[in-house]
Amino acid sequence: MKKNIVLLITCSLLLIIMSSCVQRDETVNISSTLSFTASQNFDSNNDTNSVDRKKIYLVQDTRENIISISLAIPEEVDNEQIYLVETVVKERINKYSGATFDLTLSKEDISDKSRDYSNYYIVGESRVSYISDDIVSIVFEIFYNKKGTAHPLHWFFTVNYNPNTLQLIKFSDKYLVNSQLYSVFSDLAENNIMKLHGGHWPSEWEGFSEMFCSEEEFIEGLINEEEFYAFYTEDGVGISYPVPHAVGDHMEVIIPYFNLTEVNQGTAPHLT
Repeated sequence: MKKNIVLLITCSLLLIIMSSCVQRDETVNISSTLSFTASQNFDSNNDTNSVDRKKIYLVQDTRENIISISLAIPEEVDNEQIYLVETVVKERINKYSGATFDLTLSKEDISDKSRDYSNYYIVGESRVSYISDDIVSIVFEIFYNKKGTAHPLHWFFTVNYNPNTLQLIKFSDKYLVNSQLYSVFSDLAENNIMKLHGGHWPSEWEGFSEMFCSEEEFIEGLINEEEFYAFYTEDGVGISYPVPHAVGDHMEVIIPYFNLTEVNQGTAPHLT
């Protein structure tokens, strides 16, 4: 079953995937209608205009913890959007780690410091995958390590919001999440894996649903944003889903927009 996947996946799949992996974990229950005021913990006398928006980091630099997470903030966003992204990322980092960190915004990336730490090392990058008049989509890839644990983890999560209303956008608010969507998703995910194996599904494996992600897990996870995350691109919506740590903790597929069905618009067509 799923526990056997580590033994079944070949070295070629492991090497290819791990070179590009970083992960997610769980999602935070944040209201999609939150509205924020400007953050008060910027450097330089709290003047946000003095901060290079391309080089903003959430950091904590103590004897116990080294934390440095970049915030990919588009140049044109205002203070409230910065604070929205900051707040969501803080809450997710705290929830995923099970700890509480006093993270502050800074212009300095402290992730390259060579000194030792006694508890947590959490560093991450982010990128804007899509921006339009009514949506900003930001992808976060986080490396997480706690002293004494068996191995580090790679988290993957996203922040999608409407820049006009400051509402967080859930995939299930925009598109139907049902068995038809799972069929499209699983076909794409399975095809991506097969490409790494010469176009064939390994004969010793069970099906995609048993090995990686069942329909129930997909629907529940994407609706609740628990371990499944959506991000927007020019060509479609990316879906990140969990996989065993040995193959990178997560994988992503892009579902073309023509395979998605807006809420109250019927059912999503299957790929041909």
